[in-house]
Amino acid sequence: MTPETTQHLNTVEGIMRNGKAILARHHYPDDLRSVVVMGTLTQIIEHHEAMLQVMRNDIIGSAFA
Repeated sequence: MTPETTQHLNTVEGIMRNGKAILARHHYPDDLRSVVVMGTLTQIIEHHEAMLQVMRNDIIGSAFA
């Protein structure tokens, strides 16, 4: 993996960490709409975290995440 790619993945990881911190700072209601939105956001974040791990191990493909 090139140094530029590694730097980019580190940047993406930092952005996701900041996004998770922003989401964790607030309290959200437990109505269906809010739960579905938060569940979707959580799934997106987890998928991107898994993709970072897959890319760092040179296994490229969403099916592995």
